[in-house]
Amino acid sequence: MRSLDVVVFCSSAIRIKHFVKSLEFAEVGRVEVISGRARGELSNALALDIGLVICDSFFSSTEISLFRRLCEQAEHFETYENDELEAHTAWGIKRLTARGKKACVGRYAGLPSAIQVARAVAMAMLRKRRRPEEGRVPASPVSPLSMLSRAQVLSILEQRQIVPYYQPKLCLKTERILGVEILARWQHPDKGLLAPSIFLPMVDEFHLQGALFECMLEQAMQVHKTLLLMGETLIFSYNIEATQLQEEGFASTVIERIQQAGISPNLVTLEVTENQALDMQMAAIENITLLTQGGISLSLDDFGTGFSSLERLTQLPFSQIKLDSNFIAGALDEKQTRIIGFLSELSYCLGMELVAEGVESEQQFLHLKKLGVDSAQGYFFHPPMSAASLTKVLLGEDRSGLKLLSC
Repeated sequence: MRSLDVVVFCSSAIRIKHFVKSLEFAEVGRVEVISGRARGELSNALALDIGLVICDSFFSSTEISLFRRLCEQAEHFETYENDELEAHTAWGIKRLTARGKKACVGRYAGLPSAIQVARAVAMAMLRKRRRPEEGRVPASPVSPLSMLSRAQVLSILEQRQIVPYYQPKLCLKTERILGVEILARWQHPDKGLLAPSIFLPMVDEFHLQGALFECMLEQAMQVHKTLLLMGETLIFSYNIEATQLQEEGFASTVIERIQQAGISPNLVTLEVTENQALDMQMAAIENITLLTQGGISLSLDDFGTGFSSLERLTQLPFSQIKLDSNFIAGALDEKQTRIIGFLSELSYCLGMELVAEGVESEQQFLHLKKLGVDSAQGYFFHPPMSAASLTKVLLGEDRSGLKLLSC
């Protein structure tokens, strides 16, 4: 059975011949070569079930344009990239790949051997098989929420159709699971599991972040309590919008709910996202004080984008910094490497944990570990999963995951 189809960007006839033979050795399906001298048609490439795109060389701007259209129009593929690409070309390829939400499965210098190419094919194939797993939610062509009113969206939340999924966070030094981030999914009664991109825009538009947080907290606390009874001690991280910190009594309510569930506040983290700048009014200051005083940790989410800035680190008592996934997508880039290295030193000096989001490959994992990043999460380790799947991972029943070791 055919494994996957491959597109090769290469402008050298000798190298093209080598890649074609190597891909035959790896037993891939069809191969489409796009070259400045013997240009392939984009329509031919898009007709393939693309699993891997080899970025060896780009002869002209035409190939860059074709690569962009592949990133936009092809649903899923991984890249295998030449480390010796011209600097400006490499910059563009990395950004197009990140923007198209594609991942790099490997890099090479010189001419990779047939074994190296086969290894890249195997990694791409593994990731392709993982994509249909639960947590990798397909996009819906028509949003079921697009015509709903605020009352209807609120009803969906109250009916608990929005359910928590759990993505483990691991210590990079020990590879042990430290905790999980709670991610929202819509269990639609007719359409099945839907991605957050389907409903989160409506939640934001109708200012229902508080209702969403309540929905996640209630359901996830039951799972948290069950795991504690099993002897599994994990930190559960919940996402909140910064404006929720301005709500009167927010901290007292959260702490009371957690304590009533029999969960120690020390096992709860609130990841603060700023879609708009937080106005440090009296209520916000009181809430932050009570939360941290009560043992709940605060995390600065999506650091490096929007309003998440160095200034915030001086204003609020964060104990954790979460690097935005866009940083991690370009983690192997020289500038990104220097920035992440600086942030690693900064977080260490400030006594904060540095967490990387969106780790997609072994190269990223090893690179971030070398730079001193404390912990990470992403599909390379585990996809977001249901409570039942999380339990199997923690009990070691799911052999594709890492068993929890007490930290």
